[in-house]
Amino acid sequence: LEQEQKVLIDPSKLHVRIHNVWYDLTNWRKAHPGGTHWLDWYKNRDATEVMDAFHSMQGRQLYQRLPVVTDSAVADALDQSVEPDSATQIAFRKLRDELEQEGWWERDFVHEYTQLGIWASLVGAAAYTAATLPALSTVLLGMSMTAAGWLGHDYIHGVDDFSNRFRNF
Repeated sequence: LEQEQKVLIDPSKLHVRIHNVWYDLTNWRKAHPGGTHWLDWYKNRDATEVMDAFHSMQGRQLYQRLPVVTDSAVADALDQSVEPDSATQIAFRKLRDELEQEGWWERDFVHEYTQLGIWASLVGAAAYTAATLPALSTVLLGMSMTAAGWLGHDYIHGVDDFSNRFRNF
């Protein structure tokens, strides 16, 4: 059976499974905005979690237009070559869908500007106290760098236009 699976799975093809559907990304590989290495990593593997976690809603809708593996024998061989979805994966996907429907991924601009204001205030206070209270200035600057680190983290992982604009910040 294993030899039969290997024969059915063409090594020159880039097959990736997303939400239990196998896609042939061979011809789309070089057009992937995130680079070819990410697609290559998921060759003949399941990429559901990474697709949901690192792609915008638009990107998550676009992949559905990519070519699907239509040969059921090839799709079955690919399915047998990967681990089935675990109960944890299924539960996590369900939880993520519920949280998204509840609006947890919608940007709260008041919160964003509050966080940016805190960072700017810490930088300003550190600059203001640098000459007169250097120890306090150092602590404030350290706190501002911590705040900047978390902001940077959020913007790097963000998948909306706001994050795209602030990513280099």
